[in-house]
Order: sequence, then structure tokens, then C-alpha cells
Amino acid sequence: LEVAKQDAEGAITAATTAKDAIVVEKANDAEVKVETAQKESADLSTALQAALADLASLRALLAAAEVDAQVASTQAAAAIDAAESSSVDLSAKVAALETALVVAEAAAAAAVEVA
Repeated sequence: LEVAKQDAEGAITAATTAKDAIVVEKANDAEVKVETAQKESADLSTALQAALADLASLRALLAAAEVDAQVASTQAAAAIDAAESSSVDLSAKVAALETALVVAEAAAAAAVEVA
């Protein structure tokens, strides 16, 4: 009976030791998984911060491009106005030259008649 009791105690000790080893192994695995998850979370946080910085930079570039587009539009409108004004001026000058030509032709014809 004593031998059976010792065998049972040995089996209990062996089972307890095996159980403790399994618990330690699972705890170590869980710790590794937690550390891995924390590292991945930090990596994702860093990537998110970089993406947000890129987004802010793109927004600033877009705002600058919009300002540039507005300036270019204003300059183009001024150039069109200047071209239209110049065209009107040229039309007036051409009309004046045509009138002067008619007057000169009439003067030349009168001079020919007098001569």
C-alpha cells in the first residue's frame, strides 16, 4: 500500500510538474504574442502618423496650387483684356489710316487735275 501511495504521489508530482511547465510555456507564448502585438501596433501608429503628415503636406500643396491657378486665371483675364483693348486700338488706327489714305488719294487726284 505504501508503494502504491508513493507511486501515486510521484505521479501527482510528475503531473503537477508537467502542468506547471505547460502553464509557463503558455505564459511565455502569450508574452511573446503581446510583445509582437505591441510592436505591430507601434509600427501601425508610426505608419499612420507618416500618412497623416503626407496628407497635411498634400493639402498644403493643393492650397498652393489653387492660389497659383487663381493668379494664373487673373493674369490670363488681364492679358485677354489687354489684347481686346489693343485690338480695338488697332482697329481705330486702321480706320484712321484708311481715312488718311482716302484723303491723300483725293488730294493727289486734285493735284493731278490742277497740274
